[in-house]
Amino acid sequence: MPRFQSLLTLLLVFSSPALAQQSPPVAPVREVVDTYFGQRISDPYRWMESKGPELDTWMKGQADYTHAVLEKLPLRSQLLRRLTEISSASTTVSNVQRSGNDYFSMRRELSESDYSLYVRHGLNGADRPLVRVDKLNQNGKRNSIATYNVSPDGRLVAYLVAPGGGEYGELRILDL
Repeated sequence: MPRFQSLLTLLLVFSSPALAQQSPPVAPVREVVDTYFGQRISDPYRWMESKGPELDTWMKGQADYTHAVLEKLPLRSQLLRRLTEISSASTTVSNVQRSGNDYFSMRRELSESDYSLYVRHGLNGADRPLVRVDKLNQNGKRNSIATYNVSPDGRLVAYLVAPGGGEYGELRILDL
């Protein structure tokens, strides 16, 4: 851990020249004031709530600036390599739900970028995949399981297939 902290400290010390060379695009301020229960509330960036070419251009400018700054950072490749090592050190299990003697969970193996849905019968049973995320991807489009829920009797599992890893998607029901 001390080596990682040293690497991070060096990165921050040497990054200030890279940050000073360019500035991000400035977001236009358009004052909109609403009154709620007699209180005036100002929202200078409400225009960002509407999709459109102006917001797209501003977002792309922000992304381009970020990439330009990150590319100039010294030790970036070493830091990125170390962060990748740390974040992919083991299988990740989350969102465990119990129904009777069955345990449902989201699981991501080291080689996977998204979680799949698994079930295990009993505490010492073997994990069995119910929904594999790689089977959800079609025509080169990435899908993920955004959430799931198990019926009280453990017979039905509802899960949300979200395109591109988003929050919204298609609700599917699995009858076990």
